[in-house]
Amino acid sequence: MKASRTAQSVVVLSCTALLLGGCATTAGKVKLQSVRVSVVNERGADLGAARCQLRNASGEWQLAAPGLATVSVDAEPLRIRCTSEDGSQSGEARLERRNTTGRNMLIGAGAGLLVGGAIGESQRRKDSHSKNIGDQIFAPLGLIAGLLFGSLIGSGAGAASGDDGYADAVRVTLKPLPKPTSSSASSPTT
Repeated sequence: MKASRTAQSVVVLSCTALLLGGCATTAGKVKLQSVRVSVVNERGADLGAARCQLRNASGEWQLAAPGLATVSVDAEPLRIRCTSEDGSQSGEARLERRNTTGRNMLIGAGAGLLVGGAIGESQRRKDSHSKNIGDQIFAPLGLIAGLLFGSLIGSGAGAASGDDGYADAVRVTLKPLPKPTSSSASSPTT
């Protein structure tokens, strides 16, 4: 009878972990972030005003640099293209998405392992004197359930922590555009 209570506890804990982990990772699908854009020349000197376009799979945003744009964060890099006010210089930059979910998942799994291990060890000590084979089989499941629960909660914390997204600022280096060549009309020779 005691083994079935232990098994029930493990099943309930595992199901709870799956439900809570699923809720935590799906909350807030659309994330907005502000990105500051400034422009410099090849020597690093501030150029002042420029027209910039920011783009990723979620959309496209325009801004007058230096300035701030609020963009949607998605899995794609954020591409920034700027042109000087007089149109003589242009440059591009790319911001990769930072993702801390994996790190937070590992931290959560470690915490879950410690908690689950403590629960499993406590149960193992109680059950080591028991002659019931079911108690001895199900005691290690506390460790597994703790690991699962911790990793799911950790991944939810990673998704909700706010560390996910692009860098907060970017400097775009503008380079002179090639000057158009003037073509002179040539007369055919006979």
